[in-house]
Amino acid sequence: MKRIIILFLFLTACSSLMDISINYHNKGVEELKAENYRAAYEYFTSAIETTEGLPDTYYNRAICKFNLGDLEGALLDFDYYLDHSGYRPVSEEYAHLYKGVIYEKLKMYKDALDEYKEAVYYMHKYGTALYHSGELKSFLGNYKDAINDYNKALLLTPYDYKNEEVYLGLGDAHFNSGDYNSAISDYSKVIELNSKSAAAYKSRGDALNLSGNKEKAALDWKKARELGWTDFIKDLNN
Repeated sequence: MKRIIILFLFLTACSSLMDISINYHNKGVEELKAENYRAAYEYFTSAIETTEGLPDTYYNRAICKFNLGDLEGALLDFDYYLDHSGYRPVSEEYAHLYKGVIYEKLKMYKDALDEYKEAVYYMHKYGTALYHSGELKSFLGNYKDAINDYNKALLLTPYDYKNEEVYLGLGDAHFNSGDYNSAISDYSKVIELNSKSAAAYKSRGDALNLSGNKEKAALDWKKARELGWTDFIKDLNN
């Protein structure tokens, strides 16, 4: 009888600790939604210290650490989440995407591309990971593969709010690879989506200039300045 009572008390204590941990977790979620990352971090940490926490607690704390600048700590929490969450594609895709962004910030580009590739595997219906992959490949000078990623991203998210950014990145990749006509087409698409994009007018002006259409280039540069663009590489008088 005594053993049964002890077991009951032990199970009751465990249940009570789990309730406390879940309460901390839920409070952390509310703070995270409000973008109060420090407060959310404290709640998630309390949840983990109470009962080790659920995998979701580590995932949420990783987001807090990311936004608080603790990139290495965020990687550790994302890794814990991925190791303990089981197959959960909706959240695993973002864990890999976050890890890719972190590695890119840490200038660990190969690891970043590997994480983006994993994210693409899970995010097969969305173009976000492909966009990030294209951005990094373009930065590294691999314009051919960057263009491929951007085009795939556009096919996957034809109505995504980030299309403007994708077309701008695609235009830059075409521009840097010397395909000025394609770049002009891409920048024009950005302007269709956002007529106040100073960057698109500036970049289209550069592409028009190098393709020999200096009059139209001057008009685009003028428009870019009217929209607030000040970082001109090329002089309007050239």
